[in-house]
Amino acid sequence: MDNTFYLYLLEVGGIQDFLFSSNNLQVNIGASALVRAITDDWIIALLSGKNINVQYVPDCAKLTFSDQIIERDNLDAEIIYIGGGNALILFKDEGLIHQLDQGLTRRTLIEAQGISLVSEYMEVDLSADNLKEKNAELHRKLSITKAAVQKQSALLGLGVSARCVFSADPAAGIWKDPGQNPRRVSDGVISKLKYIPLAKKYLADITEAVDGFRDLNYGFMSNFDDFGEKGVSSYIAIVHLDGNRMGKRIENLGRDFNFPRDNRKYLELLRSFSESSKSAAKNALVATLEKLLKSLEDNEGLYFIQQKYNSAGDRLVNPEKSTLPRVNVVVNTLPFRPLVFGGDDVTFICDGRIGLALAKEYLLSYGTQFLEEGVEPKEAPVGRAGVAIIPNHYPFAQGYALAEELSGYAKKAGDDGTELSLDWHIGKNGIVKPLGDIRKSQYKVDCGDLLMRPVKLSNASEYDFSTFEYIVRSFQSAREWKERRNKVKALYAIMREGGDKVASFLVNGDLPPLPTDAKLQALSNLSQIGWNNRQCYYFDALEALDFYIPLEV
Repeated sequence: MDNTFYLYLLEVGGIQDFLFSSNNLQVNIGASALVRAITDDWIIALLSGKNINVQYVPDCAKLTFSDQIIERDNLDAEIIYIGGGNALILFKDEGLIHQLDQGLTRRTLIEAQGISLVSEYMEVDLSADNLKEKNAELHRKLSITKAAVQKQSALLGLGVSARCVFSADPAAGIWKDPGQNPRRVSDGVISKLKYIPLAKKYLADITEAVDGFRDLNYGFMSNFDDFGEKGVSSYIAIVHLDGNRMGKRIENLGRDFNFPRDNRKYLELLRSFSESSKSAAKNALVATLEKLLKSLEDNEGLYFIQQKYNSAGDRLVNPEKSTLPRVNVVVNTLPFRPLVFGGDDVTFICDGRIGLALAKEYLLSYGTQFLEEGVEPKEAPVGRAGVAIIPNHYPFAQGYALAEELSGYAKKAGDDGTELSLDWHIGKNGIVKPLGDIRKSQYKVDCGDLLMRPVKLSNASEYDFSTFEYIVRSFQSAREWKERRNKVKALYAIMREGGDKVASFLVNGDLPPLPTDAKLQALSNLSQIGWNNRQCYYFDALEALDFYIPLEV
């Protein structure tokens, strides 16, 4: 029996610029669905009529794998994994690969200008080759091809061309926004907007798994202007979440297998790992949304999100909550919108005051999932988060790039990806410099470093996210601090001047010691000076007082 087939690898590139080039949320939502459709929808459509191991249900935009295999069931193609901008497929012959590449390229040029597709394939013998080595070789081959691809420039139009209001490309049509205002839009924007119905199907796959979501009849924000409250807080949080060391975990798949005997077992493990990675991210997103819903408070039919307990764990009563930040939920529209999901990474946007709390909830849930790696006991994924809190009219592409960069910083804080971790930046006046320059110029002072972040979510010996939360809660609602709002704001500025100035400020203002949890109490004089070993332990919390609302049930 001939066991020679062709292993095909596809990668979608140019995603970030394509997704986030607009400051219109509807356009970005459609763009996200379009990118996901390239692997989750287009490939299946182009292979329709062929004998493959996947069924696609258009009504709910879901893929299901059968137990058919190419060497036994005479398949034309066996999809090993698909989604998240990548695909690995085993083909019976080269001709079908060329047809797929041509079809994908043509459709991308028409509907997704700016996206680049890079693919490679190689012949493999399932009965003789080491498929783990072949897969690694194919990935190296694709990397070389990708590095040689030249970026294509769009035709910018003529001097008399009208411009798209979102992309500045030549306009090709008129689109009426949700307010029924006519807008000139380009071909690219028109294509993105056409995918909004599919985006709703993808999102429905999440909300259908959320306990009670349908009964509550909630929707999601669809306009950046709807986030926040004018005169109170008009900030969004862009939250980028990803799994750590996923590439390393993929490399380790099948390391104890006996090749070529276990080639089929290896293919199935690749698929199981891919599906479990997507499930872990989906389950964490579902749990995050459920926690958001449970945190809502009801005041005679008006819903809102606000801190419920003080640092001592006592329930706050309404008079005590009058000065605390609060997010109002208007007309059953949640201040939250998943934007990129369906793979092993997630990006969502939300009101700037709940971004950190939502990131925390996602990471906690993500860390309770398990990945299929062919070993027992199964191990949980380890996530990281980058949270960019920015004005809601700030260029979205730059905000996302910041969130992604912060996610990279978080990985370093989590022992190079072995611990749950997060980092954040609050851009109160916008961001005009690279993050590293901002932190050097604004958060480094003569007496040391103002920032403790990035931080582990928990398990740190001295300071982690739970410490940050304790300090924020204490300044916001502890009995000895809640009536001293102006003093707390002044303390924020004094922290820049070092421990001696802080100590004098506390004494002269007849203020209580700075809040310390069990971890901080071991640090000498910290509650009197706020600094230890040229590190300020309180600036992160003081900066975030108006930008942190915990999600509490």
